[in-house]
Amino acid sequence: MKKIIRYNLEIFTGIMLLFCVITALFWKEMSLARKLAAGYMLLYVMHEWEEGRLPGGFYDLFFGRIGAEVKGDRYAMHVPAAVMIIIFTLLPWIFDSVYLLLVPPIGLSLFEGFIHTFGIKLMKMKKPYTPGMVTAWMMFAFAIYSIEVLPPLRVKTWILGIVLLIVEFFSMQRTFIHLAGYSYQELIPMAKKNILGVK
Repeated sequence: MKKIIRYNLEIFTGIMLLFCVITALFWKEMSLARKLAAGYMLLYVMHEWEEGRLPGGFYDLFFGRIGAEVKGDRYAMHVPAAVMIIIFTLLPWIFDSVYLLLVPPIGLSLFEGFIHTFGIKLMKMKKPYTPGMVTAWMMFAFAIYSIEVLPPLRVKTWILGIVLLIVEFFSMQRTFIHLAGYSYQELIPMAKKNILGVK
């Protein structure tokens, strides 16, 4: 188990790239949903490496900015995000006739593009860059492309998809914060004080 946690990013990468290769090999037979899902798999792999390893440092940036020290296992902290991304991309790949399942990765990609850009000001970066921003922009652009090529989705489909995204995202974030050694009750006041300047 320790080795799985230690190399969870590498395992995550292998799973995602396996489905990308399968999709590429049978490209002509693949549905639009599977092609898009594979696109998100590739982009999320690139994003997780840029954000966490190359050059990395997003966790350190976030916790450092709010004045908190990471108490937990840094490798274990990535597991919730990896699980969430696998769910978000494998489900639309497997159930490729259910376009609802593509809404969460689309929404997450739009959010990532926004938050990494806004994070430049929020984190008071000296350079116009936050770890993961380049691939976050790529994800944002791919999300716009996905919306354009998908058949028009009903409003309730978008709403339900966004609800699924929010529920899963906050479940992931809660677990992530717990693995870092904190709770929402501890981090929120620190974030208000050190980022927003609110006591």
